[in-house]
Amino acid sequence: MLIKIIAFAIITFLVTSCNTGPEKIANINKFGGHLRFSDPSNSTIVFPHSIVNVASSRLADQLHDGLVMLNETETEVKPCIAKSWKVSEDGTEYVFSLKTNVFFHDNECFDGGEGRAVTAADFVYSFSLLSTPDENNKNFSPFVDMIDGGSQFYEKGGIKKKDNVLKGVTATNDSTLIIKLNKASGTFIYLLATPSMSVVPKEGFDKFGYRSVVGAGPFSLASIDEDSMKLVFKRNPYYFMTDNQGNILPYVDSVTIYQATSLRKALVMLKKGEIDFIQNVPSSDVAFFLEENINMFQPPKPRYILQISAVMKEWQDVVSTKLKNYHSNSINTLDLSVMQLEN
Repeated sequence: MLIKIIAFAIITFLVTSCNTGPEKIANINKFGGHLRFSDPSNSTIVFPHSIVNVASSRLADQLHDGLVMLNETETEVKPCIAKSWKVSEDGTEYVFSLKTNVFFHDNECFDGGEGRAVTAADFVYSFSLLSTPDENNKNFSPFVDMIDGGSQFYEKGGIKKKDNVLKGVTATNDSTLIIKLNKASGTFIYLLATPSMSVVPKEGFDKFGYRSVVGAGPFSLASIDEDSMKLVFKRNPYYFMTDNQGNILPYVDSVTIYQATSLRKALVMLKKGEIDFIQNVPSSDVAFFLEENINMFQPPKPRYILQISAVMKEWQDVVSTKLKNYHSNSINTLDLSVMQLEN
């Protein structure tokens, strides 16, 4: 009996001691499908620190996440990788408590090609890299100016200088990050919600530099063709976020974006069923498409719908006349294309 008890204790120790980090379990997507759309932008930049415009920001958003994010109306900040945070009374110290079920994408930069858990030390590295002078680093300000010791760290060469430490950002353990500011700022938490504040792994930057595509976001980059400006993103099976109903995100299995596509070519692709929607269509170019395809916008099973924002008076008249019988509950969401009028 004693031998059996000792043997059981040894086996238990071996099993538990091997499990040194959070368990990594792939989730099951209950929705699926593939989304394809065109974008007139011509950016293929996806590294957070190199973002220079809205187009590159949208791309980086697919691959990367940070401590916090904006809510659906983009008016308030909500948790992302940080599950909660506290702010000191004087507003100069933020203590973030991180989720423990967040993993970087699987990539060859990691041992065995398997993405590891994101820790507070990764944010220390990411913010230190962001505070390092480089021609590819477009977003060091205003972060450097706000962080305690940020300007001095930057002026000394950032992480390029040995023993240079960004004293305003520290990790007390794997799940606790402390950020200290020079002075209180009501905009700092909103700055953290921008894509340039996303976490990146040291392994990815060491191997790929500013061309690294490794993040912890909802998608990983499956392929990028800079000649044809085609980017394919695939669903991250280990993503940690859910919607308000508890459904695992993201919903779709893949997203294909055709960048720098002319409107005329995009409309042809839309009619052929090669893409699912066109983004940012100028209102001046929509009239002929409406006239030629008005029957495809009408119930009981419309093929197209218009997603309209800031519609001018003359377009309100066109839409109300042409689509007066339109009802949103008539849409077959599995056969849906969206054209968005711009101004």
